[in-house]
Amino acid sequence: MPELSLEQCFALAHLEKECEQMTLDQIRDRLIQTYERTLRMEAQYRAALKKQWGIGDA
Repeated sequence: MPELSLEQCFALAHLEKECEQMTLDQIRDRLIQTYERTLRMEAQYRAALKKQWGIGDA
């Protein structure tokens, strides 16, 4: 797995500080939203690859 960029490390540190101020319910909601966004990005990536490679029905 590639290393995080400096910008990504700062963003991660910022998120850690934000989470310290959040309730467990807020953190749970944010986790679910983040996971959903990750799944959507993965689906877009797969569709783009299929289109680029001319496979599937994308």
